[in-house]
Amino acid sequence: MPIWGWALLGVLLLALGGGLGYHLLQQKKIDDLLARAELRLNAGSLVEPAGDSAEHYFNQVLALDAGNAAATQGLARVLQARVDALVALGDERLADDRLLQPEGDSAVAYYQQALALQPENPRAFAGLEQVARRFALLAEEAYGHREFALAQEYIKGGLAVAPEDSQLLQLQADHAMRVRKAQVVRSQSRQQQQTANPVKRLWNRIFD
Repeated sequence: MPIWGWALLGVLLLALGGGLGYHLLQQKKIDDLLARAELRLNAGSLVEPAGDSAEHYFNQVLALDAGNAAATQGLARVLQARVDALVALGDERLADDRLLQPEGDSAVAYYQQALALQPENPRAFAGLEQVARRFALLAEEAYGHREFALAQEYIKGGLAVAPEDSQLLQLQADHAMRVRKAQVVRSQSRQQQQTANPVKRLWNRIFD
C-alpha cells in the first residue's frame, strides 16, 4: 500500500475512534442523568427543585436523545406520581370536610389539579362525585335543623362542583317549598299555643 494509502487509513481510524469515543461519552452522560432522575423520583422530588428534580433530569436526557424510551417512560411515571399525590390530598381534605375551603387547599382544588394533569383520571372524578354527595347530605342535615339558609349554601356549593347533579338540582328545586312548609308548621304551632293558653289560665284559676 502506498504511503498516502496508509495515511488515509490512519485518518479514517482516527475519525471512527473519535466518533465512538463521543458516542460512549454521550451514553455515559445519559446513563448518569437517568440514574439521577430515578433517585429523585424515588425520593419524591418530582418537579421541585426546578433544576434538581426527576422531571428535570428526564427532560435533559430527551434533549440529548429525543427518542430515549427510558426518559419518556420516566416522565410518564412522574406525571402519574403527581396525579396520585394530588388525589390522595383530595381524599384527605374530603375526609376532613374541607370541601371547597380553604381556597387552594380543599378537596375540590386537589381533584381539579389532578384532572388538569390527567383529564380522564377516574379517581379524581370519583372524588368530585363524593364531594357532591357530601354537600347533598349536609344540606339535608341543615334542613333537619331548620337551617334553611345554610342548606341553600350547601346546595350552591355542591352545584358549583357538579352543576348537573340530579340530587342537588332536586334539592334546589324543592328549597322554596320546604321553607313554606316550615313557615306553615311554625304558624300553626303558634296558633295552637295561643288557643291553649286561655284554657290553661282558666284551669289554673279554678284549681289554685
